[in-house]
Amino acid sequence: MTTCTTGASRGEDWSSPISLEGLATVLGQLRIAVPSFVGSLHADGGAINLRAVQERYVSLPTLVSAAAAFAGCDHLGLLLAQAWSLPTRADRFTTWAADLAASRNDFREQVNLSSHGAMFSSAGSTTPKAGYVAMDQGMESAAVIADWELVLMARLLKALGGPNWRPELVELPRRPPRDCRPYRRAFDCALSFNAAFATIHFDAGFGEWRSACAVASARREGTLLTRRVGEELALCLFHGEDGSAERVAQKLGMCSRTMQRQLELSQVSFRTIADGVRFGTAKRLLQDTDMELTQLALTLGYADISVLTRAFTRWAGVSPSSWRAGRRSAHDRASETQLDASMPQCAGAR
Repeated sequence: MTTCTTGASRGEDWSSPISLEGLATVLGQLRIAVPSFVGSLHADGGAINLRAVQERYVSLPTLVSAAAAFAGCDHLGLLLAQAWSLPTRADRFTTWAADLAASRNDFREQVNLSSHGAMFSSAGSTTPKAGYVAMDQGMESAAVIADWELVLMARLLKALGGPNWRPELVELPRRPPRDCRPYRRAFDCALSFNAAFATIHFDAGFGEWRSACAVASARREGTLLTRRVGEELALCLFHGEDGSAERVAQKLGMCSRTMQRQLELSQVSFRTIADGVRFGTAKRLLQDTDMELTQLALTLGYADISVLTRAFTRWAGVSPSSWRAGRRSAHDRASETQLDASMPQCAGAR
């Protein structure tokens, strides 16, 4: 059984557990002058001005990525997730074995925190897993926010599974960081970088978790069809399934023609949504990982590199290899600027 949970609209991004105050605290722990960071965002004065920051960084994940780049700290997302206090209802996780129905509903609400992406769980296979897929197509990099999502999921699941619970494998959609120790400490399991999606794999024998993982769909009635179609397309990519209009319509409980007609009422087509999901995913994997183009094409559901190249060039105006080279050059310059000053603090983070 596969389920999907997503958050509210883009405008509610700032109700996320990642607050500006929390970000400021973690930056301070890394000995990064918060006024300097805010100044780099062209905010007013030396204090954190929410309105000024929002004007430039409408999406909170983009702001967090900017903070990680400014601090020269690859694992800023880990630190933010570790510093955040679990919701009050997390106290009930230890008693959920006696009331799995309540646990399913509460777990669904706990992971329903992000308007920038969707969190998936799959409990029907021999290897249960949970994952995060970025849905904000404006994000060119999701490495930092994916780190945050994975650590948050791991903390919630550990609260559910008990102190001895730990994942079997964690896959991260980012290049191997300069220092892997914070990741080993955060997850305490095997790690795989340059992955297509952020995924936590569990022990198939963990029966209690498999039952609790089979949460009901978190979609609410009235959710915009365009959003639901995008979610299903992302879920198809996540599982390597067919992402055709017919398949997506079937998952939504309607025929393809009905779905197309309803999308037309919103002045959007299935192809436009599909292009957006694939383009956003392609940009993030080109920016954040060293994934070969052959694997990227397969991840997006294309037969070979030539199809990927034609599609990406139509979207971006340049080939995927050229786009990656340009972004990597800019990233390398930024990293070199911050490396000498920031690396000692990052390497020693606890």
